[in-house]
Amino acid sequence: MCANMLLAFSSLVFLFLIFEFVVFRFVMPGCEMPDMYFKKGIIKYKPDQEGTYRYRNEIKSTFRINKNGWNSGHREYKQKKDKGKQRIAIIGDSYIRAIHVDYDKSIAEKLEELLGKDRFEVYRFGVSGAPMIQYLHMLRNEVLNFKPDIVIFTLVHNDIKESYKFKSGVYTSSFLKLKITEEGISEIPPEKYKERWFSPLRKSATWGFLGYRFKLQIKPIRDLILGKERKKTGKKEKKVNPSEYQANIDISGIEKRRAENILAVDYVLKATKEICDKENIRLIILFDGVKNLVYDHSPDMLNYKKGALTLNKITRDIAEKHSIDFIDLQHVFAEDYKKNNKRFSFITNNHWNEYGHMKAAEAVFAYLNDGEKR
Repeated sequence: MCANMLLAFSSLVFLFLIFEFVVFRFVMPGCEMPDMYFKKGIIKYKPDQEGTYRYRNEIKSTFRINKNGWNSGHREYKQKKDKGKQRIAIIGDSYIRAIHVDYDKSIAEKLEELLGKDRFEVYRFGVSGAPMIQYLHMLRNEVLNFKPDIVIFTLVHNDIKESYKFKSGVYTSSFLKLKITEEGISEIPPEKYKERWFSPLRKSATWGFLGYRFKLQIKPIRDLILGKERKKTGKKEKKVNPSEYQANIDISGIEKRRAENILAVDYVLKATKEICDKENIRLIILFDGVKNLVYDHSPDMLNYKKGALTLNKITRDIAEKHSIDFIDLQHVFAEDYKKNNKRFSFITNNHWNEYGHMKAAEAVFAYLNDGEKR
């Protein structure tokens, strides 16, 4: 019996090695992800990395992390500006990290081409999962070092709630957070990022294929081994209704969080505007659209009184209050889709595809040109 068990175990090990070093590297390659890095209070990516990102069978793109730790068409961000050039810094989350398109095809590189590389350079600072309050943290501790003339905060709808509600993740504790109480609002400093014991497993080719490329759900496996959490607590797990989701957020409780959302947005925009005014920087807020409403030709496509679009309106109103420029991509996407019937995001993934990045860049370009004319 022991011999049979040993034989079975050896067979499993051999099978794993075949998949790890042959199948998931050459036959059915998985997804590569850049390693994380924490320096001077900022979570970003280890410098000088390159790799291929894959998602299901739809996305295949190349990322290139520059010397400063950011995915970019610029190999290095220089602090000293060339004479006669203006510098734009775009700050955001995974939409600005833009690992879903080639490193030279994001909004930043496309905007730089539209504006003219002889007159402008556009640097981007994007890390996946970053909430809105982290953008302020990145501005304070990283972006200001590069002396931008214009700063663009690129917001997506989950950025607001996740500024004050903790979201579990490998490095989410390394983001700045807001604490909202009856006494007021305050900041919770980021924790230093440390690799976990399972980090080597996440870097394997097997995990790259199953975990990153095809998003294997490990919860059922964990429940099978450890038992379901609800059995321990006696509480029923809340079932998620997909129809309650828009733009990656649960809209069923969005009105209940309205007061907190307003406080969070007002805090971040006010603090950011004060910094930008002091440094003579023009601040622009670029807010993503609710793309599924556009694709479905929904009657609520431009209804800012319900659903995720209420966050666009809240942010726009607060931006106007603090004299901050605001660009709403919902109108841009709605008009373009009606005319061209082309998606701005992937079918299997809500992030902007190359066309979405181009449309976002064109919206910023048009806004800047309109401002020059005025």
